[in-house]
Amino acid sequence: MTQKQQEDHFENGKNRRNREAGNIQSRLENNSGNAQSRLESNSGNAQSRLNVDSENMQSKTGDGFVDMRNQDGNDLNIWQTKEAGESGTAVDNLELRYQELLDYLIPFQKDGICIAYSGGVDSTLLLKAAVECSRKPVLAVILETQLHPHSDTDTAISRAEALGAAWEVIRVDEFQDPQIMQNPLDRCYRCKRLLFSRLRELAEARGYEAVFDGTNKDDENEYRPGRRALRELEIRSPLLELGIRKAQVREISAFLGLETASLPSTPCLATRLPYGAHLDRELLARIHQGEAALRGMGFHNVRLRFHDPVLRIEIDKDAFTELLGKRELVIETLKQLGFLYLTLDLEGFRSGSMDIGANILEYEISGGLSL
Repeated sequence: MTQKQQEDHFENGKNRRNREAGNIQSRLENNSGNAQSRLESNSGNAQSRLNVDSENMQSKTGDGFVDMRNQDGNDLNIWQTKEAGESGTAVDNLELRYQELLDYLIPFQKDGICIAYSGGVDSTLLLKAAVECSRKPVLAVILETQLHPHSDTDTAISRAEALGAAWEVIRVDEFQDPQIMQNPLDRCYRCKRLLFSRLRELAEARGYEAVFDGTNKDDENEYRPGRRALRELEIRSPLLELGIRKAQVREISAFLGLETASLPSTPCLATRLPYGAHLDRELLARIHQGEAALRGMGFHNVRLRFHDPVLRIEIDKDAFTELLGKRELVIETLKQLGFLYLTLDLEGFRSGSMDIGANILEYEISGGLSL
């Protein structure tokens, strides 16, 4: 998009936001009485809020991430949940957590904010906050790759426009990189390095210094070698730095009325094959078709993991009975796609199951990867 188009998108988005019923700004004003003064504070004041010491609100950890603390030095946990995935968060706490995100972003608006945007739940919340607090057009960069469905690009464009952000699409073909196609243990690092190098180049060419992505706090608990590439390229992750977890992202998104609040995660299709298995374009396309078909049958979280020649089906455990009731349809659908043997994983859906037994720890210890 040209600079003129970016500015037009920004103005149109600003007008839409001003017409929104229950605008978040008015909600924050009604709740706290001083949210407007916080949003209008200059970047120096906002930065000082971010840099207060651990006896007040925030402290810097050794690796540069922000660790949220209360005045006693204990972890600030305003999310009163009984167990993983169970909410019960007060509206005041949702507003507070969202305000922290706004305060984080305010100092960067001076030089423009660029966000790696997928249209998913994490990056949509981040984009919403950036547009909310920035006086300049926010640029959403959509990375169209061969390891994600191209329909995701159209969806991301629509959501970026609805939020009032300017957008650009970078098209990358990972299949042209033979190292990525070998699907090594550090495939995610190689892929992220390829994609975000292009994003960083575009941001600098458009005059944007601050580049962010939607990595959240829960991503620290999983094998995410791509984070190394983000650090190398100085891509910051506000949700991670502020300690905001996936469930919290969803709760804030629902509070703000974002359509992505309950959207299932859609990691790249390479995660459907074991490490070391060659990434075949045709095979991954069939796996994607199979997952789409199962979602069309009403299954929310679906992963089809291929251990040649067996296709392992992962769905939520509470959906097992429903799947067995649709057994014949599931079998017919997946066999028509060319899968010979089908099995239901009794452990149910879980993120990163291909990492199990992959000798990742041994690989890290040997120096093969530094997270």
